[in-house]
Amino acid sequence: MATPASDFAQGMTNDAGNDTPDAMGTTAIDAGTGAQDAGRTVGRTGNRAREGMDDLATSAQDAASSMGDAANEYVERASATGAQLLDDARDYIGAYPLRSIGIAAAAGYLLMRMLR
Repeated sequence: MATPASDFAQGMTNDAGNDTPDAMGTTAIDAGTGAQDAGRTVGRTGNRAREGMDDLATSAQDAASSMGDAANEYVERASATGAQLLDDARDYIGAYPLRSIGIAAAAGYLLMRMLR
């Protein structure tokens, strides 16, 4: 015959036995969900980092292209200036041949004196 105390003890055992698997299952589900969330977060962070690196690479390419264009422009200007100076020298020598010979001789003499 069952006593009220034994019925109470039996009920506690059944309740504890029933709660334990549910609690463990819930914990396992929560851990799995947390791992999935962490995986998604890492994936999103990796995607953002990749996008940032792509943006940085594009910016670097644009800057290099701009610098290359600027360098080409300076080379073109220098070439044009050099060509203009050469034309001016030819014109001067053609207009003043004796003066040009005197200037060349003086420059040669000074250069010889400096290099001794």
